Amino acid sequence: MRRIGILAGAALLALAWGAQDRPFIRDRQGKFALYGVPSSSAEFLEGGKIKFAAQGSPARGFSKDQGLEFRARSVSGLIAQPKGQSMRLESGSAQGDVWIQVVRGEGTSVVTGSRIDLNDDGQNARMVSPGPFKFKQTTQVTGGKRDLDLSGASGVFTLEALGTKSDQPLVGAEIRGPVRAELVASAADGRGTYVVKGDRATYSRSDRTLRVVGNVVFEGTRQPKEGAGFEGEMFVDRLTVVFNEKFEVVRVLTEGSPGSGAFKEPGQR
Repeated sequence: MRRIGILAGAALLALAWGAQDRPFIRDRQGKFALYGVPSSSAEFLEGGKIKFAAQGSPARGFSKDQGLEFRARSVSGLIAQPKGQSMRLESGSAQGDVWIQVVRGEGTSVVTGSRIDLNDDGQNARMVSPGPFKFKQTTQVTGGKRDLDLSGASGVFTLEALGTKSDQPLVGAEIRGPVRAELVASAADGRGTYVVKGDRATYSRSDRTLRVVGNVVFEGTRQPKEGAGFEGEMFVDRLTVVFNEKFEVVRVLTEGSPGSGAFKEPGQR
């Protein structure tokens, strides 16, 4: 009896793993798929779109044309399948241990949280985290990589459309705190780290600035061989970090009590 029980348990485990590997849906080109879904529903709409809901352990999927990969305990949304093209995720909501990765050229963005909502209209992609989240953008550069880490109590991110090839897909962000932003410089930049903490933060790619306001703490551990750097702490009301087109920090401005100050990176005037 014990042997039969062991064999039955092994069979159930094999079936479970089989369900994990079997796709719920995929396109003929092999560019879109959703896996690990023991419970799901789908509704076929006009215009070739598919409305779906899926429970997984976790559910996981990818959209190669969008550079998108994800996993979560549950996923729902709308799949578009333009005639003669591969499927793409037009909108969706992921809940429970969410992990979403967007890869563009030499840049990779990863968002984690308890819930992430995504809408990609082909012009811009909007990603919303109504609860605590972590966002990381990694860019490969000469001499290593450059990392930007953001975390907060909630956040709204605007990215270029997911099908767009870009090393810097992040267009803008609004974050409510407590906020923490960390920039780790590459070897080519002169290694070092900047950390900013505050109540709220906004990022705009149009003027390449990160602004943090309210009870700001700025920490630096960077002393390049040439030019200005910062190694210490500052406690201010507002802080602005200015980047160049390569997403290198070129200037940091601080304002408010207990003091104000500014410094520029090497080679800047």
